Formats: sequence, structure tokens, C-alpha cells
Amino acid sequence: MGAENSKRKASPKTAFKKRVCSFLNLASPTKDISAQTIERAWKDKLDSELFAKLQRVIFKSHTAISFESFADFYYKLVEGTVDDKASVVFSIVNPKNEDCADLSALQSYVANVLNTLVNLHRGSKEFSKWNDIGRPPAFYSCDNLALYITKDMPESFALEKLENWYNGNAIFKRVSDYVYQSAFSVYEDHRTFIPLPVQDALVNIKGTTILTLGDILFLNSALLAENTVKWRLLYSSSVHGQSWQTLCKCILGQGPTLIVIEDEHNAVIGAFGSASWRLSPSFYGNDSSFLFALRPQLSLMTPTGFNSNFQYINSGAATLPNGMGFGGKLEYFGLFLSSDFGKGKVSNSCTTYNNFKLPNDPKDFDIKHMEVWGVGKPDPTPEELGERRTCLDQDPTASALLEMAGKTMHSKDLRQAKPEDEYLENCSR
Repeated sequence: MGAENSKRKASPKTAFKKRVCSFLNLASPTKDISAQTIERAWKDKLDSELFAKLQRVIFKSHTAISFESFADFYYKLVEGTVDDKASVVFSIVNPKNEDCADLSALQSYVANVLNTLVNLHRGSKEFSKWNDIGRPPAFYSCDNLALYITKDMPESFALEKLENWYNGNAIFKRVSDYVYQSAFSVYEDHRTFIPLPVQDALVNIKGTTILTLGDILFLNSALLAENTVKWRLLYSSSVHGQSWQTLCKCILGQGPTLIVIEDEHNAVIGAFGSASWRLSPSFYGNDSSFLFALRPQLSLMTPTGFNSNFQYINSGAATLPNGMGFGGKLEYFGLFLSSDFGKGKVSNSCTTYNNFKLPNDPKDFDIKHMEVWGVGKPDPTPEELGERRTCLDQDPTASALLEMAGKTMHSKDLRQAKPEDEYLENCSR
């Protein structure tokens, strides 16, 4: 199946068999390998359901397997081609060895692999930090991600269809390779799956995120590599309160961000802003931006290339929308959060993003919870740039408002009463 299959590797060599022995804690290859030997090697690594399914495929109705057969199975999962790996998956989800397998069996298998990925991360500092701020037990769920990964598969499918799916599913290929390399003690994949969450001097952080581990894996897989290692919690409505002024103060100049919003009907949607937020009368950002939905089901909306109206934020303007917008155009955003904090709106369509569909109904919604994660480097500070700070530099929102005012008003009009003037006056006090 393609170039990869044309380079199909030979059966396991001597060096590979040594790796199998090391994994099983054997001094040298033996004639047979018992089920108990495999259980000792895997009992603390694999999800219990995944372990049972692998045992069934490996041993069938027997209590032992030849070393050569197990080494071949090991080889297919760890170093084999896409077709090798897909054939093993097909045997797992097709226990009756029929011509076609069922989608429900594949969804269950994918969920087992994702649960194993979670198990493999349980001892990490990243998992520990997320566990502190999540909302158990829902926090551990990867069910929606399993449904998303298998969404393009039919109710019944043959091996060839599974091969095509496996080859084209980047998320699952990466997760599956990591799981089996870890299960077989072959640590070749050091890429990040769970980012390290960082809270900047926040107190009472427990329960501040509505993200599940499945959500985190889903969002992290959609980000550029440099945005997947560390996420900084910049703003949470449960910590900072529902204040537009506070939101701006927390997120302006903080680099790329993930915006996560839960509405009054428990739908969860959001956006990735690829550019650092700055108050502006115009759109900005680039095509690494995207919109997403997490609940009731996962979906990802990537740029169409039709326009570059990715992100917008404005405040105190007399003739322009005041709030935060994503996609579409001024006054008709794909997603818009009003500066009258607590109110949001989604459109019926948006030419900026593919497969645009956000679950919020009605289209105007109330924000129940909102959180913003900084997933890249913040803008350099004036000190880092070697600049002298003024009073206004102490607050990026204030300086941005003043800059905007200077562009849109004559200097003699700055003394007239405007929303931004009140903000600046309060700042100077």
C-alpha cells in the first residue's frame, strides 16, 4: 500500500530477538512463551481491556505461543509497515475472523489505546498537574476523542478500508505507535502528548478547567509542535471573575492562546489564536488558527484560505464591534464574545473556516465558564527590549487603548469623555 509497503522489512533478525528477550526479561530465546510471562511484562502498562484483547489475538485458545510467533507479532506492531499494524488491529477488532469488522469494535479498541496512553502518563509531572486542576471523574474521559478518531469509518468495514483509515489518521497512528513502543519498552517516540500546565501565582486552582484529558490530547494534536509543551493558564472566569477589563489585562501580549468557552447548555467551543492578542480595529493572525468544538462532540474547523480574518479584539470603539471575534467579517463573526462580558454569538456560516458548525443553540448564548491558555512565548517585555517603561506601559490594555485613540481621534478630542479615557484615568490613579 504505497511506498512504505514497497520497503517491507524482513522478518525479525537476531538483534531484534534480543530486544524481545529484554522486554520479556529472558536470558535467551526460548521455545515457547507463556501467557503468565506476557502478563508480568504488561500488567502495569496496558489498559485491562486492551491487554485482554491482545492476549486473545496472541494466544487464541492456547496457553503458550512460540517465541518466533511472538517475535513476529512484536515486530509488526513496533517496526512493521502501516499494513502490518493495520492487519493486527483488524484481527483485534474482528474476533470471529469474518470478512468485515464492526465500527463499535474499532471505537472500543481506540478507546482502550487512548486509556493506555493515559496510564503511561500517570507518573509524569504533566499528568499530576492536570489532575490537580481538572474535575474528576469526567477529567479522565477519552470517549469523545475515540468517536472523533473513528468518525469517517462506516458501520462495517473490510481490511482494506481499515488500512486506508490507519494510514490517513495522524492522531491515532502517533498515539498507537507511542503506546506499543512503550508497552514493548522501545522508547523511540519522545514527542509530547500531554502539555505541562502552568498557573502563574493563582490560588484555589482546583477545578478551574473544564478540559478532559481527551480534550487536551485532541487540542494538542492540532497545534504546532512549539505550542504543545507548556500551557499557561492566563485567565479563568472561576478564578478572575467575569470581567472584560480583567480578561484583556490577562491575555494581551501573551503570545498564541487557546480560548475555551462553556455555554449555559454545557456546549464547549473555542478557538486557537495564533497571534499574540493586541487591541486593533482590524483582523490579524495566520492560517495556523482554528475553531473547535469539544462538547457535545469533537470537531475541528481549519482555515479555508478564502480570507485571513482569523482573530479580532477591540474595546471602547464608537463605530466598530467591541469584543473578541474569530472568522467571518466585522459585525458578522463566526464566533464573537461581547465586551459586555458574558454574552456570545455564533453565526450560521463562516467562510474563514472549513466545515464550520458550532453546537451553540440558540445562536446567541450566555457564557457559563471561560478559560484562556497561553500556549507559546509571551511578547518580550519593555525591559527585555531595553526600553524605559512609562506609567501606561504598566498596563498593556491601557497603552493599547491610547494607541488606538491616537489613530482615530485628533489629539484635542482626547479630553472628551470616552470609555477608554475612564480606563486610563483609573489606571493613572
